[in-house]
Amino acid sequence: MTVPGIGPITALSYVAYVGDVGRFENAHQISNFIGFVPKVDRSCTINRMGHITKLGNSLLRSLLVQAAWSCIRSKNGGALKEKYKYMAATRNIGKGKSIVTIARKLGELLYTLLKNNQVYEPKKFINPEIQISELVSITICCPTYFSAYEVRTRAVLSVPEPAL
Repeated sequence: MTVPGIGPITALSYVAYVGDVGRFENAHQISNFIGFVPKVDRSCTINRMGHITKLGNSLLRSLLVQAAWSCIRSKNGGALKEKYKYMAATRNIGKGKSIVTIARKLGELLYTLLKNNQVYEPKKFINPEIQISELVSITICCPTYFSAYEVRTRAVLSVPEPAL
């Protein structure tokens, strides 16, 4: 119950429905078990991602969505709160889709904490655009220390070559 948004009812429901977390190999299987993964329609080279599959316990899914709302509204929401803000504001994804994504990540986080027997420690969300700009600034400052992959990345990002 140290995770923001997770109360006694949500924690108890999660443990009761999921049971032994050792039977799952990774966190994606938990998302699939709860029903937070999108439906996939594949035909030849066309891949369509639909709504969530809604397999699994609907009560647990709704509890995780409510916990996600509580998490993003709390003061110490951590990376989940920042990711929600990034998705809703920067990427123009609706609030509903964004909160379901946060609920899925919350379920996967609970799985990881239970499997590794750890206590939740809030971490900071790293914005992908900031991460790319830092990579570009590093490659410009120190071009001799990077491999051909970084040089190709610099060319794709259309960063000018530094003057030597």
